Amino acid sequence: MQRVSWYHARIHGEQLSQGDDFSLLRKTTSVLVTVQALFPDGERVHSRFGSREWDDGFVLNDLRELHFLELPKFHGDDVKRLSCSLDRWLHLLKFGVKYATIEVEVPAELLSEEGMEMALNAYRKSLADREVLNMLHFREKAELMEATKLALAREEGRAEVAARMKELGLDRELIKKATGLSDKELDSLTTE
Repeated sequence: MQRVSWYHARIHGEQLSQGDDFSLLRKTTSVLVTVQALFPDGERVHSRFGSREWDDGFVLNDLRELHFLELPKFHGDDVKRLSCSLDRWLHLLKFGVKYATIEVEVPAELLSEEGMEMALNAYRKSLADREVLNMLHFREKAELMEATKLALAREEGRAEVAARMKELGLDRELIKKATGLSDKELDSLTTE
């Protein structure tokens, strides 16, 4: 989050040079589309931040805005139920790969959106570029490897907790309930 704040502030500040009149300063809006949930406690797909007074909530000024669009929270897979322009663009961003191939027909609801066909054509062109395609494959592979590492770490953590609980002499059923391990998994802890 610090990097986002830094880049946003830098872009905003670079509008003026030393000695410029502050009245030349214009609004800076940054829009970040994320493939991971940044704010897991919230359900909102679109979060907007700006300059507000903390207690009373009045706006200091509207010169800086940060918008976060969290794709994992977007569940608009049915094109016919998309109600606004933002939903249609989020749908394209989340499910665009299936439309990037020529064989898949793009629904008219998407093509009616201004700029959508141009964006799809640019996406198709980028996928035809071998270097871009390799980068996408490496990214996907890295994400799968990271997910696998996390799953293994969770499993190891559960086994360590169970082993410690056994050492403390806690009831077997309690250990199973707390860790989610099966009888077989618990038995394997004693043989290791």
